[in-house]
Amino acid sequence: MAAFLRERVTPLLEEIGEEWSRGGIEIRHEHFFSEVLEDEIRLMRVPLQVSAGGRPVVLASLPNEVHALGLQVVALAITAAGRAVRVLGPHLPSDEIVHAAEVMDAAAVGVSMSVFAQDEETARELAVIRKALPKAIEVWVGGAGSIRLEHLPGGIKQLPTLDDLDHAVKGLSG
Repeated sequence: MAAFLRERVTPLLEEIGEEWSRGGIEIRHEHFFSEVLEDEIRLMRVPLQVSAGGRPVVLASLPNEVHALGLQVVALAITAAGRAVRVLGPHLPSDEIVHAAEVMDAAAVGVSMSVFAQDEETARELAVIRKALPKAIEVWVGGAGSIRLEHLPGGIKQLPTLDDLDHAVKGLSG
């Protein structure tokens, strides 16, 4: 599964993004592609969830972030690694993410950030999440936009690649 995500899905996502930015495809094409791929990824993840264990990783994106495909890719990668995952979806207020993580006894909270996300706003929201959560719950930020983030508060891990995510999942306790 990890090889499939790295060798097939990631390059395909990059190609679709580049084609959209060049004007070779329109928004409707990109959205249709995203919906089809999300459906397929969910179908791959469902059987893996049965044997996934440990305290879950809670995945979400912040307000004004409507892209959910990255959440689904990450959820599949985490589940394929044997860790339980709970996807809250896109466009969530930080207090809702914090509350869900506490109620679900999460090992980590992963926040997806697309290239369209606002850096300063995202950094502020991540700081709010980090401050509100117990230290035992890790806070991760990943996705294409996460590379741009600078000056994040301590206790937030940047995971811009699937390799970074893999290392973080392996390092989780519980």
